[in-house]
Amino acid sequence: MRDFIKKWLFVITTIFNFNFFLFSQSQTSLTTINLTLKHYEVIEDSEVFFLDNIIEESLSFPFKGMALGTIEGGTVKITAEEIMNKLSVIDGYNIIISGDYVLVSRLAEEEEPEVQFVNNRLPLDCLRQHIELFIDNQQFKLEITVQNTIPKCNLNLEYDKIVWQLPKVKHGLKDIDKFRNLVVLLDGKKVKTQLDIKLYSWIYLSKVKLRKDDLLKEDKFIKKYSDITLFENRESVITDLSLLDSASYVFKQDVGGGEILSMEQIRRLPDICSGEKLVAVMNNGGIELRMRVTASSDGFADKLILVETEDKKKFNGYLRRGQSEGELYVEIH
Repeated sequence: MRDFIKKWLFVITTIFNFNFFLFSQSQTSLTTINLTLKHYEVIEDSEVFFLDNIIEESLSFPFKGMALGTIEGGTVKITAEEIMNKLSVIDGYNIIISGDYVLVSRLAEEEEPEVQFVNNRLPLDCLRQHIELFIDNQQFKLEITVQNTIPKCNLNLEYDKIVWQLPKVKHGLKDIDKFRNLVVLLDGKKVKTQLDIKLYSWIYLSKVKLRKDDLLKEDKFIKKYSDITLFENRESVITDLSLLDSASYVFKQDVGGGEILSMEQIRRLPDICSGEKLVAVMNNGGIELRMRVTASSDGFADKLILVETEDKKKFNGYLRRGQSEGELYVEIH
């Protein structure tokens, strides 16, 4: 009986070691590619948009020139998940995408495009819907006020045909100012408009002077609802500190009292540092395999991290939070 048990233990151990060897060998051959999504991009003279168009980094083969889709209508929204699905056909790469989605518009001409709205008969509502395509409605509230029209008309009345001549948008919130002076055709009648456009959101004002490397804490700030239209760094203003609760941040520089908190002032602390020990977990055919590993780089929850086994084999996995507070492990696929 003992010999029988020993034989089965030997078989199971051999299968485990062989599977892990194949797994670790395949992982070491993977190349990690980091992609940072743009928020808004205009594609000129083409109905097709490529991966090159919507990310910040320069690409090489096989990613360079990879078509992702076509632009039907005014603007297309493509999410990070959709991009990952399209890139999954390329073997041999670990792909990390920063950002949730990209808005892609097509502009075939250099001059301001004319956009006709057929499902809405209120000119200001049409314009508001268009601008809201490239702002985050959960963070910002858009307010449009008519200052003047030439000739005089009411932009809150209904019209059968509304055609706005709209500017290019290439930088998201930074391009809000382009919408202050527009031309609109109302039932064929040309009207010049002067508009006051404002963006409102919650902001955080520091109560006291904060030092470089101080930990970011909400009780050091006053929360205030404010017009941020005139801010130079609108897109980096932090509007909801609760979105940062799952991580720790410190200041990259000294911050004076009364300053507005922005992402440019802070940096995220890694959830685990290079050299720290943790457990790697792999599910293989319903069997959960665990092994002790060492982080070979700083890591962040739900992002890829490079780890090393005790016998110096390196591979990538996703850093995950466990059920217990502060528990972290590496998930291997």
